[in-house]
Amino acid sequence: MIASLHRGDPIAGRLPDKTTPGFTLIEVLLVVALIGLVSTLVIPLSIDALQRQKEKGRVLEMVTRISDLRKQAVSLLQVGELRADENDLVLRLDFHEVDRFTMDEPVKMEHPITFNRNGVSNGGEIRLRWSHPYTVVVEAGSGRISLNREG
Repeated sequence: MIASLHRGDPIAGRLPDKTTPGFTLIEVLLVVALIGLVSTLVIPLSIDALQRQKEKGRVLEMVTRISDLRKQAVSLLQVGELRADENDLVLRLDFHEVDRFTMDEPVKMEHPITFNRNGVSNGGEIRLRWSHPYTVVVEAGSGRISLNREG
């Protein structure tokens, strides 16, 4: 028993020497604190980026549907119309609803946007007030559709 006290037996209460592998309590606490600090900075940024991507995807889907409406109006020789209805963007051909695009927030338009049989438009803007506001612009005449992100 006396011999084991001199050899660094942890059961006997002797402290291990400097060559023993492992981390000290201070090192472990420092790493945990750094992980906590980094996560408090990174998590809100990644959540914001995910929200932005989701909104952008919804807006791009809406732009695609508007473009498809214009193409249908030209190919079918009908009048296409975009109209805001609370949280919905209603797409019509010859005054019959062909599509309804539901948004999370109200859709703002000054007036309905139309495409005639030649693809010519009266022009207008669709404003989306989300956490990252967007404006979809339909140019008068050409009917070209563009997307602007505000802020």
